[in-house]
Amino acid sequence: MNKPDLKHQISKTMKRQISHIIVAVMLFSAVVTSCKKEKDEENVMTMTTSASGEVTIYLAGTGSATIDWGDDSAKEAKTIFPYNATSPTQFNHNYSETKICTMKIYGENVTYLNCNYLQLTSLDVSNNTALTELYLIDSQLTSLDVNENIALTWLNCANNQLTAAALDDLFGTLHNNSTPVKKFIVIYGNPGTNDCNISIATDKGWEPLKSLDDIFNTNQK
Repeated sequence: MNKPDLKHQISKTMKRQISHIIVAVMLFSAVVTSCKKEKDEENVMTMTTSASGEVTIYLAGTGSATIDWGDDSAKEAKTIFPYNATSPTQFNHNYSETKICTMKIYGENVTYLNCNYLQLTSLDVSNNTALTELYLIDSQLTSLDVNENIALTWLNCANNQLTAAALDDLFGTLHNNSTPVKKFIVIYGNPGTNDCNISIATDKGWEPLKSLDDIFNTNQK
């Protein structure tokens, strides 16, 4: 083999090797992206809202959290911190028109979620087992399931549309685990507040709060 042929053969071999390397890198990148997407989906919390104008969500925990506001706007990501160490991280958004949007919150270690006044019509927090505090005041929820939220100690669903039957169903999904602090569920302002069977909750170690006075008295203990 003369020198030009040898150089040509070496060049072809190198090109083939480089091509293989590029393909391997692309495949690795695709696998990493897929794994990250699956991990994100494992921890996503989903909610449907009909809110308009300025809305605010507060999150606490560790690491970072990302909110997809569900209206084709850019996702918003921020670092979050433990609630007992500092104030919750505030996420603000402005909906330019009133329409039904499905929001998604991604975060592996979100322990505190406050989405008061968002006019929520549905909420799925089943993927977040780390959640300890959940605030849902003044929305339009007709049902709520916290069966998977085994670390929850405070749930405020005041002023929603929960009937007695819906509240009884909710009580049935509360965990009965031992926790380092007392467990409270705030239910005032719902259609079924006065007719629900609170013993379903109390039998699991939860204290239902049926009025603002109940909350005030709790804070005085």
